[in-house]
Amino acid sequence: MSLSKLERSHLVIHSCAIGAAGWSALWGAIPVGGITPDTAGLIAICQVMGGLLARIFDMSYALSFASLAAAAGQYFAGALIIKVLAGLIPVFGSAVNGVVSFATVEIVGWGLYLILDDGKDLNTLSKKEIVEYLERGKKMRTDLSESGQFAWMNSLPSETKKELDELSKEMTNSKTSYQRRDVLAGEIGNLVSPYRK
Repeated sequence: MSLSKLERSHLVIHSCAIGAAGWSALWGAIPVGGITPDTAGLIAICQVMGGLLARIFDMSYALSFASLAAAAGQYFAGALIIKVLAGLIPVFGSAVNGVVSFATVEIVGWGLYLILDDGKDLNTLSKKEIVEYLERGKKMRTDLSESGQFAWMNSLPSETKKELDELSKEMTNSKTSYQRRDVLAGEIGNLVSPYRK
């Protein structure tokens, strides 16, 4: 049974969020000049996620993330403050940074999903429109979580979760080519598909 567009998008968003959480746990613990050092990596992960989502929608993806970054930065200012403050506390700060980054990347992912699903071009949207899509993405994330539609992912066997984490980290690695990312997205789908309910 093949995965739906929503399911493939969920796997991309979830995998990128896993990669972001791992990245932030490693690099986001020490605030530097009011930001955390993981910011550049998170932007790169969101670009990877956007490219993979665009492929699901059969769209070319040559978007500048400047407008998204500006709107998202404003939208997630509170999360950034939490990350900076948490970074002052060893060990605890790493865990908080990972959790905040996971949620943030998922919200951005669902916002991008909605933009692509509406056939919109990110480059032509205003900052206000992008923030509205992020709000809708946050609601969609909550609705999907509350509906339990993807709850089966929480029941994956530990070895499968471990393999999913490894594939997710490779997929979000800046040195991984887009061709390899496409292969990894397929491998992730094949890995979790037997557990889908």
